Amino acid sequence: MDAAEALNRGDYTAESWQAFQKALAAARQQLVSPESAEAVASALDALTKAQGALVESGVDVDALTGAITAADKLQQSDYTADSWKPFEQALRRRQERAGEPDEPAGRR
Repeated sequence: MDAAEALNRGDYTAESWQAFQKALAAARQQLVSPESAEAVASALDALTKAQGALVESGVDVDALTGAITAADKLQQSDYTADSWKPFEQALRRRQERAGEPDEPAGRR
């Protein structure tokens, strides 16, 4: 159970993470208030299967966070409006994917 709780959401696809979180919550519930030995075993089995079914996102979250940090240092005034707008939109999408706050670069 400790190993399952140590996993990082950003390393896996949202869909597989959601199924894993559901199984983890059920296993936690059985630890806190076990219904029966069978229910505990079933919750553990479901958690093991959900953990095995996690799909890696293929995103290097550390690299993405570093790129976002570097992009945050750019200043809108150094660029044309036509070049800044698509950059800002792309940065917002990357911030959302990395779980960063949605705050446009160059406006802090």
